[in-house]
Amino acid sequence: MSDSGSLFGPGPRHDASPASHRESSAQFLERVAGDYWQAVRDLLDDWLGHVPPPERRDLMGRLRRAEDHTFQAAFLELYLHESLIQSGFDVEFHPEVPGVRRRPDFLAHSTSSTFYLEARSPSTATNKRASAGRVGDVYDALNKVDSPNFWLWIDVEAEGGRPLATKGLRAQLEGWLASLDPDCETSHEDPPTYHWEREGWQIRFRALPKSPAAQGSGTGLRPLAVYGGSHAEWADDAGVLKDALSDKGNAYGTPEHGLVVAIGTTFFSSDDFGVMNALYGPEQWVLDREGRQFLGVTRGPGGYFHAGNGQWAHQHVSGVLIVNNLHHCAVTQQTPTYWANPRASREVAALEAWDVVGLHDSHVERTLAAVRHHELFQLPEPWPPGEAFPR
Repeated sequence: MSDSGSLFGPGPRHDASPASHRESSAQFLERVAGDYWQAVRDLLDDWLGHVPPPERRDLMGRLRRAEDHTFQAAFLELYLHESLIQSGFDVEFHPEVPGVRRRPDFLAHSTSSTFYLEARSPSTATNKRASAGRVGDVYDALNKVDSPNFWLWIDVEAEGGRPLATKGLRAQLEGWLASLDPDCETSHEDPPTYHWEREGWQIRFRALPKSPAAQGSGTGLRPLAVYGGSHAEWADDAGVLKDALSDKGNAYGTPEHGLVVAIGTTFFSSDDFGVMNALYGPEQWVLDREGRQFLGVTRGPGGYFHAGNGQWAHQHVSGVLIVNNLHHCAVTQQTPTYWANPRASREVAALEAWDVVGLHDSHVERTLAAVRHHELFQLPEPWPPGEAFPR
């Protein structure tokens, strides 16, 4: 590693337990023991060693923050930098752009291509982070319940506005669980249920019998096995992307090189529907006046690139790179997707490690990456080695 030292303390580390719900990524990686996690720490240190000292200090400071959004944003930048240099680019941090004050994250140079790359990690609203923290505290406290014979399925059906004191709830849960016979309660389809309500909180528990091999106290197994709840929200992938692009894509005027905006997303969907609509506009069928004969496909208005009626927008943005569900222990499983602007004023050739999506005659076509990430980063497959939490 460099003169700045390791991102992590020297150890030794003895706690190999999984992360708690309140434990940040930085805190967990600093604490957790095992060869699997040491490989992750070594990788982060290795990548940081390729970053110039001033920017390295900044990234290390953010990667040490006990706030996951800050950690994830810094890791996205580190990942993008490593992807560029392993693809043969020289990389300049925060280059000047003529005519504007703001600076993008990178300027990437190679013998065949030069472009700006700007990273964006859409943040979760502060009130949602606070809510998730309160619920996470409840999960962590209830994972200390002594439940030798049953797993617990928990549904937080309503959340109070203040943190929940769980001491009394834990005692009531243990009393209820002790009254159940695992030999009689064998159904997973209609399990015994316990409903608890106080101070605006409503929580429902279901008791699922453990197998005989998993029964007993002192096993180290956490009782919460299934996490449910009624906090479902419509996943607005298109809205997330448009908000991110409105902030970053318009910041640099008309740059002298191509501009790629990389967005670290956490989409649940594995298809391209939301991204396609956000960038190219919704797909629309064209019918004859009687509505009987299909004439073809066009793109509707509202896309970041396609404004509708054949009008194209944001031509200074060469493309958008979607880096979905990036995780520091799963980099070899990552394949970003580069969505090219069909009418970009300056085209950018995608890295060989990126899937590429383009729009041709109103149809979306995908070209798969030629280089897998374990090849790009020269890592074994599988990586990290071994098991995360061996038993």
